Amino acid sequence: MVDKSTIDPGSIDDGRVENEGMRRRFAAQAIIDKLLRQQGAHPRRTRLARFLGRSPLGGNALGWYRGAQGELAVGALLAQLPPEWAVFHGLPVGVNGWDIDHVVVGPCGVVTINTKQHRRAAVRVIGEDVIVGDRAVPYLEHAAFEGERIDTLLHAYLDFTVPIHPVLAFVGPKGVVRMGPENAVTVLDAADLVSWLTALPRVLTPLERFQVIALLDDPASWAETVPVGTGDGLMERFTVLDNQMRSARLQRLVLAPLRSSSGSASPPTWPRTSASSWSALSPARVADSAASHSPVIGWAPPQYEVHPASHRVSRVGNPHTMLHIHPIT
Repeated sequence: MVDKSTIDPGSIDDGRVENEGMRRRFAAQAIIDKLLRQQGAHPRRTRLARFLGRSPLGGNALGWYRGAQGELAVGALLAQLPPEWAVFHGLPVGVNGWDIDHVVVGPCGVVTINTKQHRRAAVRVIGEDVIVGDRAVPYLEHAAFEGERIDTLLHAYLDFTVPIHPVLAFVGPKGVVRMGPENAVTVLDAADLVSWLTALPRVLTPLERFQVIALLDDPASWAETVPVGTGDGLMERFTVLDNQMRSARLQRLVLAPLRSSSGSASPPTWPRTSASSWSALSPARVADSAASHSPVIGWAPPQYEVHPASHRVSRVGNPHTMLHIHPIT
């Protein structure tokens, strides 16, 4: 049982709870750590690869990268909860390195959240099946298992019943449609998560809530040894990688008109551009230009044109003077 003498009575009244154990872990910490470890063994991109907008990710890292994005998005949403709620990230389930993306403790009990990012995908829940696009996925089973794992832990250490609410939260879906009978796992759009949580009925007393928090916050409660530190440097390194991904995406947008023109029989009808208009370009205008299929290469002297076959840039009237196309780094 949890020792009630270790709980500060004053913290119950003002909603405060100490943050010294597992709560120090930030959203997506575990998956970011795995991603960066894999990236450490992946060779850096060449200048040509950066110019072509190739992804800096290696191997199968794209799934981890998107997973980290989804967990960070849900973590930001959960940070909006009132102080009486406690939020944990990446709690280990104890099976082959599996962890629970988010665990929330509040007046309603405990909520386990399995996060999935499928942006612009249609999600259908038909009884016990989840279909993303046209593909059936086993997400409900995973979310239910995580809820059962927390329920087992609480039953072993606490002398009162704690309601468990397993949740499957989708980040950025086109929509979430439920059909057929309800199941034990709640499936929803992550954008609706906070309003759904705060609308749940209040069941736990403040003392019970803090006993649950103390148990989950203790690293000794978990089967696997996990770092309880704040992951110093991980987020900074992930931010660098994320910026590289965004730059690569923008570079591909910039080069898209040149690539599409190489297969056309007639030259593109892009307007010639003066030096003043090139020097006035901002990053936002670069993105807009790429989306509208206008050439944005970098600064260039007035009166130039792009050759569709070679993708080179030359001055009009002097075909022997070639200009460099500067990559986005």
